[in-house]
Amino acid sequence: MTMIRAAGLVLCSLMLAAQEPNLETLREEGRWKQIRPRIEGWYRTKPEDPYALLWMSRVKQAFGDPEAALELARKAAALKATDSDIQAQVGMAAGEAAGRADGMMKQYSLAREMKKALESALAANPSDEETAEYLLQFYLQAPGVIGGGQGKAKELAQRFTLVKPVEGLLMQATIAFRAKDMEGGRALVQQALAKNPRSDKAQFAMTSYYLGQKPQALDAALACCRKALECNPKAIQAHATMAEILAEQGKWSELDACLALARRATPENLLPYYSAGRNLIAENKHLDKAEPLLRTYLSQEPEGKSPDFAATHWRLGQLFEKQGRRADAIKEMEQALKLRPTFKPAQKDLDRLKKG
Repeated sequence: MTMIRAAGLVLCSLMLAAQEPNLETLREEGRWKQIRPRIEGWYRTKPEDPYALLWMSRVKQAFGDPEAALELARKAAALKATDSDIQAQVGMAAGEAAGRADGMMKQYSLAREMKKALESALAANPSDEETAEYLLQFYLQAPGVIGGGQGKAKELAQRFTLVKPVEGLLMQATIAFRAKDMEGGRALVQQALAKNPRSDKAQFAMTSYYLGQKPQALDAALACCRKALECNPKAIQAHATMAEILAEQGKWSELDACLALARRATPENLLPYYSAGRNLIAENKHLDKAEPLLRTYLSQEPEGKSPDFAATHWRLGQLFEKQGRRADAIKEMEQALKLRPTFKPAQKDLDRLKKG
């Protein structure tokens, strides 16, 4: 190979690398299937690199293995304890592991680890929105004995509003909505929109408000979804919620257009199909349309941080039970448990179905 040709190949490789989206951009867009092979290669070659461990932990968590994610995050923290991103990941992984743990003592131990790590991470980086949101949920959901409490949640949201006004107002709205203060929450979201009308998160928060008023406010919720997507065409939750609403309303041609738009925006993520099918089952409407939606979701590997195949088979089992197809429902529940043996809701439904 001539030196000129070799130099050309090197230059071409550098140009391609420069065109490749960076990891943080992909993470913000939820494109974990694109992230995974890059991180796995990095981790294979540098298993003791704290940042390779950090990203591998994030990948494991995204694809439903919080226990492995926590182990990797702890290893990263042992190598670089002062890094706020690593501390935040320890907290996030510990929180998800706590949700799956058996026994209250283990759950409480992991929850305390979550709180300590998240508080440490936020103290080191007070503007980290993701960490603040995880910590807010801890304060809202955890009992006081392990450090939860609405007062702490309010203090956090008010403090974060000074750092990032729009995001802080949305955190305050979350607290209001959880307390069933719907109009107070709406006023806070409107304040956030007044500060940044292009915030897709604020538009989506208003969607959630209107969904709480359904069925009469479904059109208003749909309009907010559309505004969220105008702000961020790749906002998968907005695509998914729009699909839910259109399916519930029986607007099939509009649903087809919505699903096609979502596939163009995020081809690796079929969440809108799952969301539409799940909502039809939950609302007990248009049940004949739910199965093809869920079967489409099963046609490719789920994106990270999306329902897995076990959850999808469980939903199909619920659908078939409602349709009087008891044998088919049992098969779907069994398949869900084959894929995820610790799936308690599926086990509970299977036991009930088998008892007749």
